[in-house]
Amino acid sequence: NIDVRVPLGEEHPLSNAEARDLALDFLGYYLDQYFRGGREILLPLDYQPYQLGDRTVWARGDVTNPKLDEMADEIIAAGVPLSPDDPRHRR
Repeated sequence: NIDVRVPLGEEHPLSNAEARDLALDFLGYYLDQYFRGGREILLPLDYQPYQLGDRTVWARGDVTNPKLDEMADEIIAAGVPLSPDDPRHRR
């Protein structure tokens, strides 16, 4: 997941359309860097400022894998022992 915020208000006078376009410009820039960099760069979990020209956008990312989460939930629900010393391990 990627979240991007663009400050609005008197200090940062932008229309909603301009803010949207700035957010899309940032996403284009970030995704270009991501794919050119071998998919190794990741946004931080907390919002951080990024300069685009004379404007600042705030962005954060989150790495999740819904399929792995679903598989983990199934393992937990089935009570599958995860290590030899797990009390549920069948001997």
